Amino acid sequence: MVRTSNARWHGITLTAVILALSGLARLPYLEQGNLSPDAADYLNIACNVARGRGLVHTIKWHFFTSDEVRHSAIGERPLLYPLLLVPLCGGVYPARAAQYATLLFAAAAVALGAAWAQRMGYGWLAVVICAGLLAFNPGLLMYSVYPSTEPLYLCWLFTILLVVGRNARSHRVACLAGLLTALAYLTRPSAPMIAVALCLWYAHRRAFSTLVCYLLTLAVFLVPWWAIVWVVRGNPFYSLQNFHLVVRDITEGMAAGYGVTFPGSIEFLSAHAWEVTVKAGKQTFGYLLQLLGPTYFSVLAVALFLRPFRPLEGEARTDGPCFAIALVHFALPAVTWATFDTARFMLPCFAILLAPVVAEMCHLVGQLPMKRARVAAWSLILAAIGLFYADQWAQLYERVTSRRTVDQAMQVARIEFDRMVEQEAVVACKDPFSISYYFDRPAVVLPDLAKRRDQLRRFLEEYRPSYIVVQPEDIQAVSALAADGWIHPVGWLGSVQLEVLRVTTPAP
Repeated sequence: MVRTSNARWHGITLTAVILALSGLARLPYLEQGNLSPDAADYLNIACNVARGRGLVHTIKWHFFTSDEVRHSAIGERPLLYPLLLVPLCGGVYPARAAQYATLLFAAAAVALGAAWAQRMGYGWLAVVICAGLLAFNPGLLMYSVYPSTEPLYLCWLFTILLVVGRNARSHRVACLAGLLTALAYLTRPSAPMIAVALCLWYAHRRAFSTLVCYLLTLAVFLVPWWAIVWVVRGNPFYSLQNFHLVVRDITEGMAAGYGVTFPGSIEFLSAHAWEVTVKAGKQTFGYLLQLLGPTYFSVLAVALFLRPFRPLEGEARTDGPCFAIALVHFALPAVTWATFDTARFMLPCFAILLAPVVAEMCHLVGQLPMKRARVAAWSLILAAIGLFYADQWAQLYERVTSRRTVDQAMQVARIEFDRMVEQEAVVACKDPFSISYYFDRPAVVLPDLAKRRDQLRRFLEEYRPSYIVVQPEDIQAVSALAADGWIHPVGWLGSVQLEVLRVTTPAP
């Protein structure tokens, strides 16, 4: 008993040390803004709420809908993460505060993952190794130093596994799992896959009354939200994610999408069935390579394939939900052909499979007859993974620090931009995320200037931007507008090579 207590104490201590070291190792990555489209969207929504504008989104980056530049954020993005950032967005640099908040969510996710591994009885060696590999994983690194929803989503996933693993037939546990699934639904659009996995798992265990409790609780928390979406969007299940089903690639709805009439999903699938099938097959292969590659399981891949088919000796099969949840989280991005982001979409699969895979590897290594051989085996495994991780940490650091010059140039340009452009003026540009993120202005993406030049006037009349910001190579494309008196030069942002043009309606 004393030995078990000591092992537990050592495990908790080592996990805490791992969390502290991984947090310190991330600090240099937080020095830059780490701009990403998702980060810009979430910060934009959070800042609008913090400024008393309500749930408003002021980045119009696509033409799937006819929304104005200032439009409701409901249905555009899951809103729990930006709402949690609202208290941090009152300062002059909300991006930095959001990065630290996301870092805390990542630390909580690692701690919850370790707690779940311990609850499953995997042993403290497996718990500590699992905590270390997850804390220093390059995928989690990337999405814990960017303002992103992944760490918070992992918190909900691990908490669901912790709760459900306690008693699969408890109605109270099922109700709590329903609440947590609803929170995950408000965090990431992939959360319905949790409900699918848990429903299949409950049905497999013939816990039908528990399944009913789970679904009723889920409905209690989500029906009010669906009612709000219905009022705002005219469809209770409206989501921007639905438009992934009507294009071959998401970029077709961005700058190239102005003036395009998009078909319904069934019509699109009927017309592009073979193309979509081939692309989904390629993506499935790509995601599998990512999951088995150096970013995630690498040398642990053999245990990944062995683990689902053989429980450890004396162990109840309480980790079943994690395999079901991982499977549906692999399947969803694989068949969502319009986007492809391997590191991001495979992170949940890796995170929730890591503990049982490490436990399986502990079992395999434990079959070695000598302690020295077991120590040598683990040393080689962890050294190989460490080399893979270190290389990717270095690559990400180069990518992050390469933006330092861009950030500094944008800060200089912001001073000039504020002199030229009013605070609430709508700006049309190729990159609305940067305009919102760096210059804090409502922004709309310009139609593809090479293909939609004839529609620029209609675009200006429809969205009424006050300014256009273009790069030098695009000035010629808008010269006809200048000749007709639609736009007039305002100034040149030399530090970032951008021309600012004022939009005016010419006299009839």
